[in-house]
Amino acid sequence: MPEALAALQSDAQVQVEAEGWLIFRPVGGERAVGLILYPGGRVDPRAYAPPARAIAAEGYLVVMVPMPLNLAFFGPDRAAEVMAAFPEVEHWAVGGHSLGEAMAARFAHGHPSAVQGLVLWASYPAASDDLSARELAVVSISGTRDGLATEEKIAASRSLLPAQTRWVTIEGEPLEWTTQACETCGRPVETAAMTLRSICTNALLTQQRAEANLPGEKKVWRYKLALQIANEDVIDLPPKDVATLQELVGKLYAALVVGQVWEMLDPKQE
Repeated sequence: MPEALAALQSDAQVQVEAEGWLIFRPVGGERAVGLILYPGGRVDPRAYAPPARAIAAEGYLVVMVPMPLNLAFFGPDRAAEVMAAFPEVEHWAVGGHSLGEAMAARFAHGHPSAVQGLVLWASYPAASDDLSARELAVVSISGTRDGLATEEKIAASRSLLPAQTRWVTIEGEPLEWTTQACETCGRPVETAAMTLRSICTNALLTQQRAEANLPGEKKVWRYKLALQIANEDVIDLPPKDVATLQELVGKLYAALVVGQVWEMLDPKQE
């Protein structure tokens, strides 16, 4: 991701070090507050460089901690090593994304005197890591179109967090199923019903040669999703369903259509 790689470059505001940990140091001034971030499961830690850099630019030390096999489950206590390496930092917050955040919450639960803040990014603590009685500064950031950390799951986690927790919800934009695929000149493709809706339903309902042994349950799932896309204007598709649609469209259509549909399904994808 170009913006992530660009965020790994030092400048007049932030000094970046990428030896072992990814360290983002604000240039000038004392670093009294630090933030330790754990990456999501199987996510390259460099993907979090843009937000880490933005936080550092506000005057905070930020340390992104790579994990064994890119799974924070295997290194939940690595924040302790970071804290030991920066004794000048007086106050620490821990956090992360998805699985990374869950393990950061576990660290906060197990080290009450070492952690003063917690950042939850599309995740929530496990029931065994109840933090509701702690004097922690907590912020929970979630999205309405997240198919994993759903709004229901986030709401259910409220009892595990302090009463003063700040809850931030990012509204996702619904897909425009009637958007048409266009020629390179910008005119709509002169083929009947070449909309995002028709392309996706066709890709779901077309059995390709390599799928002769596709299990019945997968066929039923595709059929139900095709019906949903055909008949509903607003659908909350989880990331895994978006990825499946991209894969099926990619196998069935030419590059002119695939390029546009992939961008329609996931505008942030590079």
